[in-house]
Amino acid sequence: MPSLNDSWQQQHQQRKQALTQRKQEVCQLLTRYREMRQVTALQQQRQRQSLRQTLARHHYHRQYVAQQAHVARLTEVKVRRQEMQNYLTDISLVRQIQTEELQQKLAQSRAVRTAVMQTLFQDFAEFRVELQQFRLQLSMTVWGRSTSAS
Repeated sequence: MPSLNDSWQQQHQQRKQALTQRKQEVCQLLTRYREMRQVTALQQQRQRQSLRQTLARHHYHRQYVAQQAHVARLTEVKVRRQEMQNYLTDISLVRQIQTEELQQKLAQSRAVRTAVMQTLFQDFAEFRVELQQFRLQLSMTVWGRSTSAS
């Protein structure tokens, strides 16, 4: 039969082996944990880099869209400005034509009024002469003499 000392040594040896085995398992677990942390850190770094690139592309795209919108607005403003300039030029031409037509009508109207006034003055002068002759005839008929002094 094994002695008590042998039994104790054997148990001690078994415990020592179990402890060594546990230490190896713990070391392996720590190594795997560190590897997993490194892999996770590397994945997180890649994700951050990808996110930075995505954000940079998004920022560039936003700038590009804003620039395109600005160019479109400038083009629209130029087109509207040109349309307005054309419209104002057309209005100016129409106004000039209307002014010339109005001036012609006014000149014609003035000429017609002048002609009518001359005719009226001639008619009035003739009427005055006729009236004077009638007055003389009437005076001669009524008084029998000429009143050229009156």
